[in-house]
Amino acid sequence: MKDKTKKNRLNIMVSTWIPLAIGAILFGIVIARINFVPVKWRFVIVVGALLIAAIMLSLSLMRFRGKKIVVDGVVHRKKSKKKYVVSVLNVILAITFLVSSFFIHQTNSSLEALLRANNASNTKHYEIVALKSEYKEKHPEIFENTETSEDIKNYLDKKILIQTSSDQVNQEKAMDWANRQLETELDYVKKRSISETIEAFYNGEGEAMLISSSYKSALKNYEKYASFEDDTIVLMSIDIDAEVVIKAKAADTPPFSIYIGGNDEYGELLPEGRFDVNMMVTVNPKTRQVLIASFARDSYIPNIALGGGYDKLTHTGVLGVQNTIDSINNFYGTDANDYVIVNFSTFMSIIDTLGGITVNNPEAFTAYWSGNYYPAGEITLDATSALEYVRERYSLPDGDFGRNAHQQIVLKAIIEKLTSPATIPNFANILGALNGSFLTSIDISLINQLAAQTLDEGINWEIITTKIDGTEGMDYCASAPSELLSVVYPDASEVNQYMYQYNLLMSGQPIPTENTSTTTKTADDGSIGSIKINVDALNIRSLPSTNGSIVGSVSSGQIYKVTETRQAEGYTWYSIGDGRWVADQNGSFLTYTAN
Repeated sequence: MKDKTKKNRLNIMVSTWIPLAIGAILFGIVIARINFVPVKWRFVIVVGALLIAAIMLSLSLMRFRGKKIVVDGVVHRKKSKKKYVVSVLNVILAITFLVSSFFIHQTNSSLEALLRANNASNTKHYEIVALKSEYKEKHPEIFENTETSEDIKNYLDKKILIQTSSDQVNQEKAMDWANRQLETELDYVKKRSISETIEAFYNGEGEAMLISSSYKSALKNYEKYASFEDDTIVLMSIDIDAEVVIKAKAADTPPFSIYIGGNDEYGELLPEGRFDVNMMVTVNPKTRQVLIASFARDSYIPNIALGGGYDKLTHTGVLGVQNTIDSINNFYGTDANDYVIVNFSTFMSIIDTLGGITVNNPEAFTAYWSGNYYPAGEITLDATSALEYVRERYSLPDGDFGRNAHQQIVLKAIIEKLTSPATIPNFANILGALNGSFLTSIDISLINQLAAQTLDEGINWEIITTKIDGTEGMDYCASAPSELLSVVYPDASEVNQYMYQYNLLMSGQPIPTENTSTTTKTADDGSIGSIKINVDALNIRSLPSTNGSIVGSVSSGQIYKVTETRQAEGYTWYSIGDGRWVADQNGSFLTYTAN
């Protein structure tokens, strides 16, 4: 009888413990695979789950004796309720582990599926093309031999024109692939830009030309080369795995920048087009700051793919998003590799998915086309009104520049809502709904690394916005050299200010703000930090202004205590005592270290 009782006890408690053990193991496996959770957190959680399972096993194997009672002189042992309590706990914990495993796995899968679904293809397509015989026959003044062979093997000793202004890593891979396939070294002739290369191609300086499909499709937008596809035949098609920039692993996620481009279109997302929204988002987890910079769409800057000729910023995207990134990097001194692209349709989808956003509108206005009124102060925007808010310019006193400010305001609101605690319970559904809402080149490992550090350190992000406006004018553009177009000449002081802020973040130093100033420690000598001079000679002025009189100079390697910092005229000014000030430009003149 005793053995039977023990057997029943084991059947009840141990049988309910087995699902608990399975749930704990499954929970541990799911947690271990979540890359955006810090390793030490994963270790603690997994060990904790297994420890709970071990404790419940020991309780399930215990013999619980009931309380003795005497009835009519006979001793009875009342059944213990503890085994039922243990069994119920086993069931509750098993359900908790299994449900948690499912929810966490779903959220993690949704995040990775989102990034993979929206990730731009790593495959890049190139072609070696030649002019058709029909085209050559129409231009005998250029081509003596108007016959065109369609066999690439007849071009082994011919000149193949290539451009050298953009995307050299991937182009080199395409050239190497062609050489291997043909078992020879083709005669590649270098030209500076894509336009120079095409010009030389049409002038007969080379029998063939190597061109990427993104450049080829973009030529339809240029009147001079609109017939390029009809004029040429494809001799060889080349598909390569595009070079992906892998950021170095480190204990802390290093600072990085992401270009955000917005197409003024509906429908399919494409990595080329006229980007009306142009922003650079720079993140530094060490300083807990995010810098959002917006550039006027008509900013007059060098177009890298067109040989560095000045052009509208929005026109650089016609030759692909990489050309826009290269052109911004070149002009503003940034070092971005990744991008996120949205358009009208996908922007509205993001706002809908988030259930609208709340923004602080700096100035009341009435929309030019719809007549909708947007009061100053805190307002809530749905998808339709958010799109109108970021597109409006005619009713704003500063036109395009005001529109840039609105775009920053909305982007900041989106980031804040995505990272708010209220969003977390519905995170999996939000991630699933965002599939197809943007096109990106961001590596999942970067997101995981950043998220893990954010959770580990409890980072509370400070979002800083800056915009580079300028003076409107008319000028010739590299993409349309025969006509005057409206352009914006970037304001030099705002460019300097942005470059300085950017370099601070990238070098691991905080951008001085009201929030950062409160955390600066004042030393016993009254200093808030120190500077080290990095140039041979730097003027000392009597005021934090270029109008201040020069009262001396400092030289490379010298170190000074800093008692105060100020922002003025696009510079950061440092007081080194006794009414003496030095200024830094673009973070290159000196290195500041806060206490």
